[in-house]
Amino acid sequence: MAVDMGMLSYFKDIYSGHKIIYVRFLHNEFVFRTLTKAEYKSIYRINDGKFEVQDAICNTCCLYPEEYDFSECGYAGLNEKVADLIENLSGFTDIQVVLDDYYKAKSIKTLEQQAMDLIKAFIPEYTYEEMKDWSWQKLMEMTVHAENIAALHHFDWHLEDQSKEYKEDMDSIQSDNKEFVDELYKSGIDPMFYFQDEIKSLTKVRQEVLDFPLISSGRWKDEALLNVIRQQKSSRRR
Repeated sequence: MAVDMGMLSYFKDIYSGHKIIYVRFLHNEFVFRTLTKAEYKSIYRINDGKFEVQDAICNTCCLYPEEYDFSECGYAGLNEKVADLIENLSGFTDIQVVLDDYYKAKSIKTLEQQAMDLIKAFIPEYTYEEMKDWSWQKLMEMTVHAENIAALHHFDWHLEDQSKEYKEDMDSIQSDNKEFVDELYKSGIDPMFYFQDEIKSLTKVRQEVLDFPLISSGRWKDEALLNVIRQQKSSRRR
C-alpha cells in the first residue's frame, strides 16, 4: 500500500494538534507525527542510550507502515535523522519552534475559528471538537445566538470579514520568484500539498506530502511548482 493524499489527510484529521511528517527514504515511504510532552518525558526516562532513544521516538511516532520496528531498521542514519526532526518539530530542541507555533496560532482569524471562539465564550457547554463537526449553517446559527448573548452582557462583538484580505493575499503571488513558496513553508504549508492537483496534472507524478517532507534522494520539483504558480497568475489576467 502506497502513501497517498487520502492517507495523509486522514492522519492529519485523526492526529489533530500534531504535525504530520512524510519521509521517503530510497524506495520506502514513512509517515510520522510529532511527540507529546508526556511521550517525550517517558521515552527519556525509560531509555538510556542515544540509539535506544532514537528507536523509541521513531517507533512511538510512526503512523505508517504500522508496527514497523525501527530497532531492526537496516538503513544507516535513518533513525537518527528522523528522530532529530521529530524532536525539533515537536518543540523539544528549539524553543523558537514553540514560539513560531504560538504566533502562527495567534494570527489565525478564519471565519470558523472566530465563530467557534465566540460560541465557546458565551455558550461554553459546546466543545471545539463538537463544533468542528457542525455544518456551516449550524455554526452560523449558533454564532448569532452567541452574539445575542454577548449583547445582553453589553459586549458588542461581530465576525470579522476577511474575504478582502484573502483575495489580496492570492493576488499578491509572485510567479517569477520563490518568495511565495518560502512563505508557504514558513506558515507550515507544504507547497507540493498546497498545489497538489495542479502539480499532479503538470508533472504526471504523485507527490504525497503534508506539512513537513523529508526526502533523501532527488530534489523537489521546484520548477514544476513555479510553473503552477505562473499558470495561476496568467489565468487571473485573462
